[in-house]
Amino acid sequence: MESLSGHYKATYKSAMKPPKPAQKISRLVAWLCYGAAILTLLAAGYRAVTLGTDNPIFASLAATVIFLVGCGVVLQVMGTVNLPNLKIDSKTDARDHRPS
Repeated sequence: MESLSGHYKATYKSAMKPPKPAQKISRLVAWLCYGAAILTLLAAGYRAVTLGTDNPIFASLAATVIFLVGCGVVLQVMGTVNLPNLKIDSKTDARDHRPS
């Protein structure tokens, strides 16, 4: 992989914002969703053994596992994505960002 030039690397790094508190909360809730999915999976396994898999309770628990895992994936992506800083800064000039 080719390394970036010093100017471009500095410009790229300064263009990325640090994660906002909402992103940190999103990551935390994602891990809570994963934990709840594991607990629901255990409950579904218990219900499958005691009531069988033809029971509507087992079906709803299995659907809940899928929903919680899906929520966890979406929230984790929202929490870990590196968003660029799209704010227009009047202090910088367009000439500062042209390639050398």
